Amino acid sequence: MKKMIAIVLVITLCVQFCVVALAADGDVSDWAALEVAEAELLELIPPYFYFGTDYQERTTRAEFAAIAIYFLAAQHNMEPLDFLYAYSYADFNEVVYAPPSMFTDTKSTEGSAWNDTLVRWAHELGVVEGRGEGIFDPHGYITRQEAAKMLFKVYDTFAETDVSSSAIHVEEYSDVEAIAEWARPAVSFLRGYGIMCGMGGNRFEPDAYYTREQSLATFVRLFNDAPVSRAHGNFAPLITFEDVVQSVMNAELFHVYVRLDLADCTVVYGEQTGVPNGSALLWVLYKSGERLNLLNGLHTPYVNNDFHPTDIRVSEDGTKLIFRRKNIRNENGSYSDYDGPEYYEFDFALRELTLIS
Repeated sequence: MKKMIAIVLVITLCVQFCVVALAADGDVSDWAALEVAEAELLELIPPYFYFGTDYQERTTRAEFAAIAIYFLAAQHNMEPLDFLYAYSYADFNEVVYAPPSMFTDTKSTEGSAWNDTLVRWAHELGVVEGRGEGIFDPHGYITRQEAAKMLFKVYDTFAETDVSSSAIHVEEYSDVEAIAEWARPAVSFLRGYGIMCGMGGNRFEPDAYYTREQSLATFVRLFNDAPVSRAHGNFAPLITFEDVVQSVMNAELFHVYVRLDLADCTVVYGEQTGVPNGSALLWVLYKSGERLNLLNGLHTPYVNNDFHPTDIRVSEDGTKLIFRRKNIRNENGSYSDYDGPEYYEFDFALRELTLIS
């Protein structure tokens, strides 16, 4: 079984690399191809990037803010929305979709309300700033020195690195005098770790516009090469595991019936609407950041979320979660207790759900 899983994983990775190449349709520069592919594997690319766009095109301010949030979610090994819910609980002590908007012009961005949410959170985290008077300028392009400052601000949210007096590496650029004072510490830090380097001729070109592939490549390098990262096992998360659990348990209209705390994860079962036949969710929340709703694959084709488990327990050896189907949906839409021996077993380590009887 483990060998088969490994083979499937290798095939999946190969397919994902191919998908990136096909999606780009030759629009990714040769130098950036591998890092754009890795950005796809790390899930750093917002969904609305896939509209036949050119990765060599200039990055907008809204796009960069979105990638920043996806990067922070990847550092936490979480989906972006899950990360934002958990962070909102840690920050506001309640689950909120987005903080109040400081800008009047972000709802017209590509991706609509979702990207507006990402911009709000990027601003809340101190990664991006507005242009003043309530304007964010989502479609505006960013320069290389602006990108450097924002990249470092993303890193500084969890690494808390003081580079205010560091300018040793920035002096290596032949056009150092053109680099703004406010950008020099970030430019120096990023060059020192090989995250963001020059444009040829030992020039930084601070006022040149930053491209989408450059944005993705430097975020990948920030993940792989910066001194603090989940990639190195020394990442200090912005949220605690209990914040993650509480963000699930305190979601709007969610009524919790079962909570099981285990060594590597917590199991939470409840209903989104708090009524007997509401939207049931059976979460396995891993301390690594991964979240799985085990009922996703068990809904009938007639209506979503109509599978309700009962007899939820952990196996004696602590390696599996066991539960039984509680009800069945009748043809008239009503529910009846399910009498059949429909038991399921979920392996915590393998992430496999199996019908056992």
